[in-house]
Amino acid sequence: MAFGIFIDQPLLSAVIILTTIYRKRIAALIKKVKLPKIILYILTAIPLIIFEEHINCMPSWCLHVLIPPTLPFLLIQTIIVGLIFAKFFSTKSILVPTFLYSAFGLLWEFTAGGLVGLFSKAALSFAIFMIGWTGISYAFLVIVPLTILMKTDTVSM
Repeated sequence: MAFGIFIDQPLLSAVIILTTIYRKRIAALIKKVKLPKIILYILTAIPLIIFEEHINCMPSWCLHVLIPPTLPFLLIQTIIVGLIFAKFFSTKSILVPTFLYSAFGLLWEFTAGGLVGLFSKAALSFAIFMIGWTGISYAFLVIVPLTILMKTDTVSM
């Protein structure tokens, strides 16, 4: 964590809550830019990834780099989610794609990421916290970009 758990966790939590509450307004503002929705999706995802990765940073690069080395991997993942959502879902809700991406993110973290061996290294309460925190962090990356891709502006979560 960049500034410690007592600053980072409340900061990211507040931003996640505000982003979730105001995601439609944020997306409507971004949609005013006259670019294809998929380009707006990508351009919106990049700063969200950078912000989230600087809060949940790895000790090896924490506070040492501006662009996190995980950006390309997370950007590719979010682009794939966006393309799948835009191509195959004609839903008015982003709940299912967001949940599926969070589940994928947890699977990714348990097999190749920062949660490998979590249950053998940490107390059960901390492990449960990290599972929830990681799922919410992955949802944060796509909640506004997916709202941009929606076919209608009168959508519900």
